[in-house]
Amino acid sequence: MKNLFRILIVTMISLMAFQSRASHLLGGEIIWECTANGKYDFTMIVYRECGAGAIPLPGNQTINGPVNIPMTRQSIVEVSPVCLGGGSISCNTSPSGKGAVEKHTFKSNSPVTLSGVPPAGGWIFSWFQSARPGTVVNITPGNYFLRAIMYPYQPVGATAPLNSNPCYDNSPKFQELGSITICTGSPFTYNHLVADKDLDSLFVRFAEPWTAANTPVNWDPGYSFQSPYPSNLTNPANGPVVLNSKTGEISMDIQVAQDGSYASCYEVEAWKCGVDGNGVIRPIKVASVFRDVVIITANGCATNNEPSAFIDTSTYRNIKQLGPKTYKTSVYPGDTINFRLSATDTDINPSTFLPQKITFDAAGLTVSGPGKSYASGVGCDGGAPCATFTPVAPQVGYVKALNNNIEFFWVPDCQHLSVDGNFCNPINTFFFSMRMQDDGCPAPEIALTTFIVDVLPGDPSPLNLTCLNVDSVSGDRKLGWEKATIDSALDFNYYMVLAGPNSTGGYDTIQKIYDIDSLGTIVSGSGGYNNFYIIKSTGKCDFLSLPSDTLTVMDLTMNVIVTPLGDYADLSWTKLSDPLPYTSEGLYQVWQEVPAGSGNWKQVGQTNGTTYVDTVQVCDLFVNYQVRVADTTLLYCGSGSNLQKGRFSDKSNDDPLQLDSVSVNANGNSIISWNDTKNGDVVVYYLFFNDPKLGWQIVDTIPEGTPMPHEWTNSEADTRSEEFRIISADSCGNF
Repeated sequence: MKNLFRILIVTMISLMAFQSRASHLLGGEIIWECTANGKYDFTMIVYRECGAGAIPLPGNQTINGPVNIPMTRQSIVEVSPVCLGGGSISCNTSPSGKGAVEKHTFKSNSPVTLSGVPPAGGWIFSWFQSARPGTVVNITPGNYFLRAIMYPYQPVGATAPLNSNPCYDNSPKFQELGSITICTGSPFTYNHLVADKDLDSLFVRFAEPWTAANTPVNWDPGYSFQSPYPSNLTNPANGPVVLNSKTGEISMDIQVAQDGSYASCYEVEAWKCGVDGNGVIRPIKVASVFRDVVIITANGCATNNEPSAFIDTSTYRNIKQLGPKTYKTSVYPGDTINFRLSATDTDINPSTFLPQKITFDAAGLTVSGPGKSYASGVGCDGGAPCATFTPVAPQVGYVKALNNNIEFFWVPDCQHLSVDGNFCNPINTFFFSMRMQDDGCPAPEIALTTFIVDVLPGDPSPLNLTCLNVDSVSGDRKLGWEKATIDSALDFNYYMVLAGPNSTGGYDTIQKIYDIDSLGTIVSGSGGYNNFYIIKSTGKCDFLSLPSDTLTVMDLTMNVIVTPLGDYADLSWTKLSDPLPYTSEGLYQVWQEVPAGSGNWKQVGQTNGTTYVDTVQVCDLFVNYQVRVADTTLLYCGSGSNLQKGRFSDKSNDDPLQLDSVSVNANGNSIISWNDTKNGDVVVYYLFFNDPKLGWQIVDTIPEGTPMPHEWTNSEADTRSEEFRIISADSCGNF
C-alpha cells in the first residue's frame, strides 16, 4: 500500500510538472513604472496560446532580479482575431496553434524598493518557464525566458550615477498588442508602438529569444534572430523582413509559409541625455525591454483585401508621407494638428453577403487609454491634452461598412517636451498607431497607419559672441554678438547673458535682453566677471538654445626689460577664446600708445600666440600697450584687453640705414636716396660729404619723413666726384 501511495504521489507530481510545461506561452514583456513615492511598480505581460487542450497558467508568478518580485495576475483578456463568419478563432474551441490567444497581466504585489546603483551591465529582471508551444516552426521548441534590463544613469550636472532609491525612470511601454495572426498571400505591416512617458529616445532592434539566461534559442535553417519570419531567405516568393529601428515599423510579405507560429524577440532601448564614465555629455542607455512575440500564419484563407487607409497630404500640406503607411509632421507647442484618416473596403463578407465592416482603433502615448473614449482627450499616459479621434459626421461610432472616416486633433503643449538641459537632441517624437481592421475570417486584414509627430521646443542653434572689450577707464566689459535669426513660426523671448569669475563654472545670469535687434551690452567690471557666454530663449516653453562659445577677458601682463642696449616690453595675455571667433581675423594685434594717454595708438605687431616682445624706441617716456582682436563684421565692437603702462628709455640707435642710389640731375647736383627707417623713434637724418680737404662733414639735415630722393643743393657733382654717408638720430639723441 505504501509503495502504491508513493507511486500515486509521484504520478501526481509528474502531472503537475507536465501542466506547468504545457502552458503554451507565445510571448510577453516585463516593464516598470516609477511611482510617486519613489518606488517601482512592475508589470509582466504574458501571451498564452489558448486553443483546445491548452493548460491554464498559474496566477502567481515571480520575477527574478536584484530582489525577487512576487507577481499576481490582474486580468486575462482574450485577444484572438475578431471576425465575422465561418472560421472565426476563439479560446478553448479553435485547434491549438491557430491563433487563439489570451493576454495575461501580472502586477507586483506591492511597490518595489530598489536600492543602490545598477552595475555597468545593468540589473536584469527575468522570468523563466518551460513552455514554448510545439506549433512553433522556426526554432527548436524549449524553455521560455523573459527579460528586461535597468542601467545606471548619471544626469547632466550630477557628480555620480543616481541611486535607484528613489526611482528615476519609467521603462518603455508597448501600446500595441503582442499577438499577431495573419493570412499568407499579402504584404503585412506591424508596429509595436512603443512609447516612454519620460519622453526618452527609443531605438528598436531584433534580439535573440532566450531559453535561459544568456542562452539563445536554436534556429531552424533559413531563420535567424534578425530574420525570424518567412522571407526571401526561406522561399524566393516571399519578400524580406524589414524593421525601421526609429519608428518601430516591421514590414513583410509572406506568400509561402508553413502553418504555425514563428518566434521572435525585439529589444527596445531607452536613452536619456546624461554623462558617461569619461564625463562626456551624450545620450545614455537607461533601459532595455525585450518583447517576445510570435506571428501565427494561416494558409487557405478566403480572398480578402486590406482596407485602403490614407491621409490626403494635398489637403493637409504640413503632413509629409514618408512611406506607403507612414506620415510625419513637425510642430511647436501650441500648434494644432488636425487631419482626416479615411479608409475604404469594398470586399463582401462571405458569411453575411454584406460589405465588410471597418473597425478603427488607435494607440499611442497621448491616446486615451482603456475605459476612455477616443474623443475624450483625457486618460493618456503622455499627459493631457491627449489627442482625440472623432468620427466624421454623419458617421456615428468607430465601426462602419464600406468606408470609415476619423478626424485626428491634437494641440501639444509644454509638458510634451523633455529637453534634458539642451545638451542632447531636444526634439521629442510621438508615434500614433491608427488601425483600420476589416472583419474577414479567420484573420482580419489590417491597415496600420503610423503617424509621427516631432514636437520642436525652439531654436537650439547657438549664438555667436563676436567681441569682448574692456574699458580702459571703468573696467566695464562690452559684449557683442550676432543677431539671432528665428524662424517666422517661432517666438523670440530674450537673450540671456551669463558670466563667471573663472572658466570652471559658477556662472550667473546677469542680464536678460528682450530686444532681438540688440547686438551687445555693457557689464559692470565691479562684479569680477571675466568669462562670458550667451544663449537665447525661443518658443512658447521658454526653450534655451545651446550656449555660445565662451569669451574670456584678455588679461594682459607686461614685464619691462632694461638692458644696456635698450628697453623691451615682454607681453603675455590670456586667450580670448580657442579658437578665436570666426568673425575675427584670427590674430592677436599688439598696439602701442606713445606717450601714454596721448591717444596716439599704432599697431606694432600681431601673432597667433599669446606672447610678444616689443623693442621700445622712445626717449624716457611712459608707454601703454593693449592686445586687440579685430571683428570683421564691425557690428558692435572689437575685442580689447586691459592696458599695461611702463616707462621706457632708448639707449641706442641700431637703425640699419643703407644708401640705395646716388645720381646727378640736370642742375649738376647730387641726388641721394636711402631706405626708410625701421625704428619708430627716428626724428632726423644727417647727410655726410667726404670733403677732399676737410674730410667727412655734415652738409645737410633732413627731417624723418622727407620724400626721397634728396637733392644736395650745394653739390658740385658736374665738376667733381662726391662721396656720401647717411646717419639717423632718434628722439633720445642716439646716433
